[in-house]
Amino acid sequence: MKQTPKKRNLALIESILEREIFNRTLQIYIESLKRPSKELVIKLMMDGELNLGEETIKRRSGTVLAWIDWIMELTKQS
Repeated sequence: MKQTPKKRNLALIESILEREIFNRTLQIYIESLKRPSKELVIKLMMDGELNLGEETIKRRSGTVLAWIDWIMELTKQS
């Protein structure tokens, strides 16, 4: 926590992207040059082995997109 904000953010991003769903969603965002839909993220999560119920996946897909939006916003600030 004593790192600069930039280094702290980079460490947080690295940790987030270790999770397959975040990594894959960001890859899709970069490759398509547009934000993936919530429906696509739900499909990716359903196809993964997350052992979560459908309602939980729907709810958490929004969280995935929010973190990816945050990461993309940081790249605009650099």
